[in-house]
Amino acid sequence: MTWYNEASAHFLAGVSITIGDRLFSRNAARYTEQRVKDKLAEVEALEYIANNSVESNSSEERFCDSVMKARDYFTRNGISSEPKTQSFYARVKDTVESYKEDERINNLSWRGKLTAAFGLEFLGDIGVVASSLLTGKGDGVVAFGETFYQAPSLWAGFQVGRGLVYAKDVITRSRDEKDLDKMAKELTADGKLLEIIRNYSPTAKIEITPEVIEANVCADGTDIKSDSEAKPVNNYGEKIADAVESVGNTFSSAVDALRKRRQSRIQAEKDARDKERADLRSKYDKY
Repeated sequence: MTWYNEASAHFLAGVSITIGDRLFSRNAARYTEQRVKDKLAEVEALEYIANNSVESNSSEERFCDSVMKARDYFTRNGISSEPKTQSFYARVKDTVESYKEDERINNLSWRGKLTAAFGLEFLGDIGVVASSLLTGKGDGVVAFGETFYQAPSLWAGFQVGRGLVYAKDVITRSRDEKDLDKMAKELTADGKLLEIIRNYSPTAKIEITPEVIEANVCADGTDIKSDSEAKPVNNYGEKIADAVESVGNTFSSAVDALRKRRQSRIQAEKDARDKERADLRSKYDKY
C-alpha cells in the first residue's frame, strides 16, 4: 500500500473514531432528555455559586451540592476542577471515571488529539514489533518510521470528525440545550468560577482549637498536633464576590424562563399523548 493510501486510511479511521466516540457517550441523541436535565442542573449550580457566598446567608449545604454539580460540568468538558494539589493517582482515577460517560477524544484540545494520535500509532507499532519477534511477520523499524505520517493523518481525522459532530449539534440540538450551553459558557468564560470550585473546601470553616485537638485523635491513634494557633484562611468568599461583580443576577431569570418553557413543552407533549390515547379509546368504545 502506498504512503498516501495509508495516510487516507488513517484519516478515515480518525473520523470514524470521533463519530464512535460520540455514539457511545452521554452526548448521543438517545440521551437527549437526560442530558438536557443534567445541563439545567449544572447551569443552576453555576448560577448559584456566582450569586452566593458561603460567608453570607446562603445555604452551605446547597453551596456544596452546587460545587459538586459544577465539577460535573467542567469534567464533562475535559477540564479538571479538582484542587491543584490533587495527587497524580486521584487525577488518573477521575479521568478514568469521566471516560465512562463522556467523550474521550472529542473533548481533547488539538494538542491532546495529537498526543492521542501518536499514542495510538505507537501502540500499534509495539504490536508489530511483538509480531515480528514472535512470528517473524512485520517490520518494527518500518512501522515506527511510518508513524510520522500516519499519526498526523489520524489527528487530521480527529479534527475533521469533531467538526462534523459539532456541525450536527448546531443543526439537530434543541433550543433548550443550545441556550443552556450558551449560559454555561458565559458563566465560566472568565475562569473565576473554576478557580472558586478548585479552592472550595467543605471543611474550610471548621476551626481547630486546643479543645478540639485534645478531644480528637487521628484514625491511626496518633494525637492531632498543632504548632500554631492561626486559623485556616479561606479566601474563596472574596473570589465569589469578584465573580458576582462580573456575573450578577443576569442568569437567574434566564434559567427560570428556560425551566418554565421546558416544563410547558413536556406538559404539552403529555397532554397530546393523553388526547391521542383518549381518541383511540373512544373509537373502540363505538364497537
